[in-house]
Amino acid sequence: TDACLSAVFVPIIVGGELRGSIALESFEREDAFDEASVHLLSTIGASMGVALQNARLFHEAQARERQAAALAEVGRDLSSSLDLATVMDRIAGHAKDLLQANNSAIFLPDAGTGTYRAIVALGETADAIRATTIEGGVGIIGSLLESGRPELINDAQADPRAVQIPGTERQADERLMVVPLQGDGAVEGAMTVWRNGGEPFVPRDLEFLVGLSRQATVALHNARLFNETSEALERQTASAEVLQVISGSM
Repeated sequence: TDACLSAVFVPIIVGGELRGSIALESFEREDAFDEASVHLLSTIGASMGVALQNARLFHEAQARERQAAALAEVGRDLSSSLDLATVMDRIAGHAKDLLQANNSAIFLPDAGTGTYRAIVALGETADAIRATTIEGGVGIIGSLLESGRPELINDAQADPRAVQIPGTERQADERLMVVPLQGDGAVEGAMTVWRNGGEPFVPRDLEFLVGLSRQATVALHNARLFNETSEALERQTASAEVLQVISGSM
């Protein structure tokens, strides 16, 4: 807690932005640091900036590789399963894990109500998310369902569209991304991820979620087509059975 007699500070610059500083203090004498000390410390600061930039680029490359692998895995899931709940659960799991989110969910229309409910929800408040009903134009998710526009919000509590999901608590620095599921020119649902604190979402995160949303839309269409085909086959089989009865009995 004593005041130092002399000090020197140099910035750590990463990608043209101030990301930290190095500080040296002397409690023993004044004028403890000369120009050579400042020059040496500046060189160290520049080296640390390069190291931090390299680490960030390496981390981003790893993240892109994991995301590409996840999209490929979801593609394999689509080709191996027609069970909509199973595929959606895997897609929501990839979104939660790779985006380091606390919660993820996929909302689909609730038949005959004009509202949306979560077909799958994963994370700390999954039960509350599954129990909630989303209305078009109400709240952040409802507004983006209505507009059909993907968006990232890094301060959800400050957003005037925000409404609290019943059964959840207000969180400081709550971050949110919403991507509507687009199919045949219409919105057919939405993917959502929440993150409490931590690093803000960036455009690259939103791009990945958009990629997952396309896979979710394909899964939705595959399930719908399978159901329609199954129903048509059942009707055709029933008609054939009726014709057999008619032709075999007076």
